[in-house]
Amino acid sequence: MIKQNKKIIASILTILLIAVIGSLIVIKALDDDYVYVNPADKIVLSDNEFITRVTPPSLNSNLLFSDLVIDGTIIDMSVHTGYMMDGILTEEEIMEAWGFVPMATSTHFTVKVNEVFRGELEKDEYIITFGLGGCPEGMFTKPNVGDNAILFLSSSEFGTYNTATGEHSIFTYDEKDRLYSFSNTEELSAFDGRNKSTLRRTVRSSKIFNRNVDISEIS
Repeated sequence: MIKQNKKIIASILTILLIAVIGSLIVIKALDDDYVYVNPADKIVLSDNEFITRVTPPSLNSNLLFSDLVIDGTIIDMSVHTGYMMDGILTEEEIMEAWGFVPMATSTHFTVKVNEVFRGELEKDEYIITFGLGGCPEGMFTKPNVGDNAILFLSSSEFGTYNTATGEHSIFTYDEKDRLYSFSNTEELSAFDGRNKSTLRRTVRSSKIFNRNVDISEIS
């Protein structure tokens, strides 16, 4: 009986050892591939916000609502707080209409443009700015200073840009050009771990760009 118990214990320890080694191999593989196995593991802050989307996040909707797609490096970040509709209505007009002045915080990113995938920039416009709502830790998941990123952007009347569909319009890539999508949708997360040239080719070959198709065609 004692010998049998020892065999059972030895078998259990062997199984546990194999499981631990297997887990380490998987973790190393994930690190090498620069991906999440399950898109649901990603933290997409806008999922927790009351945000109305005209269409579900997808590559087509990114292309539809963009007028610029770039490869760039984020070189600076700053937080801005001001009243909503600043530049459109005065504080007095808002106060008269609503009885109070709602304030909003946004994070602005300065980007050095490395390459333009779609759209046009002025010849001397190598540095651009885009904004995402909320502070760096809130409302939308945001990149960091120093990140290399592929961004789907829509221009604003103030000469700056916004992402086409929140964080779903952001891909970063590592020193080996392996992509990581900030989106948790299966379609966009499918680019995780793939070379950025794959996304470049897809963007440049798409017939959809900058509202040049009927919105009913976008799934």
